[in-house]
Amino acid sequence: MSITFPLLNEIRKSVGAQRLSSLILGLIMAISTASVIATAGYAAGHQQQLLATIDDMGTRTLTIHSVNTDSALTLELAHTLAAYDIVAQSAAFGEAFDVTARKESGAPRVSARRIYGSWATMRDSQLDASYPALLTRAIASPGVFERLGLPPSGGAVRTIGDGPEYQLLREEPLPAFLEDYAPTILIPSQGLPDTPVASILVVANSAANLPFVEKLVVTHLSGIPPSEYTLSSSQQFATLRTALDGSLTTANRTLILATLSIAAVLTMIVVWGTVLMRRKDFGRRRALGATRTTILVLTIGQVALASVIGAFFGTGTGLALLFVRAAPLPGAAFICASAAALILSSCSLAILPALWASQRDPLHELRVP
Repeated sequence: MSITFPLLNEIRKSVGAQRLSSLILGLIMAISTASVIATAGYAAGHQQQLLATIDDMGTRTLTIHSVNTDSALTLELAHTLAAYDIVAQSAAFGEAFDVTARKESGAPRVSARRIYGSWATMRDSQLDASYPALLTRAIASPGVFERLGLPPSGGAVRTIGDGPEYQLLREEPLPAFLEDYAPTILIPSQGLPDTPVASILVVANSAANLPFVEKLVVTHLSGIPPSEYTLSSSQQFATLRTALDGSLTTANRTLILATLSIAAVLTMIVVWGTVLMRRKDFGRRRALGATRTTILVLTIGQVALASVIGAFFGTGTGLALLFVRAAPLPGAAFICASAAALILSSCSLAILPALWASQRDPLHELRVP
């Protein structure tokens, strides 16, 4: 501890004393960091935006539909699939049917269906218990009240053909994995494991895991004849997402590696020039008792401090350029990783001239004119 603080203070003084070389090192790092963020960061921001858009298109969903009215699919299958870690959501649905709010023929209709699963259980428990439960309560997606001609306070709807009635309390947005069903009315329901269902929706926790989820589903459907169901997935979108992610990441990596190499080589050249100009200073330090390690740390420390300051200003400049272009910003992880990689690469190549300076004979260095 007693050695660390004086050494750090000496590094700070070296940066101030060697203003020209420190300024050049800082500029190299600032320009490199700003270039990476303004180019690779620009691409990374658009990549995140593009992949998020593809994800919104349903790259993680898989649906099992029963072909016959007498469905061979049961609620037990939905519960089994939901237990896997790579499955984010699993919901089962009953047969779709139409409901209306008025009795006259030709009245507007909306499709409705029973929904089973963890989301249905949670929503069923959250429905307004203070409202008289005279009818089975259901959830309406946005736009249903206007289509059916119901007031904002809701009302009752009945199944076409004098079927059961349901109470709609309010409209509410559906979660992302159910948005494709809107506009619709969902009836949260409970059922026994052997309760037949018309379809099962399975959502993988990532697009990359969709093929594995599909294999799981096929395995669990092995006891049911293929003629009894259809299996549809967004595998094409998932494949597209994986391909885009890989190609864009490769392009970014190539650009960053090129910038890292150029910055590291330029830093090494500047440091080597500085070491050559400070030969007598290093020789004097060695003659006064400084160790080889001290010379090494002083040299690399100067590079590190100047690089950190340069990277800080370069990061701000790069982000400002993206802001002016109204471009999507890369994530904090990308920014920090890029700056850290540039600093580390520059310090790594600076070790070569630093080692050369630390290994020189002090008596020989003091004789340098």
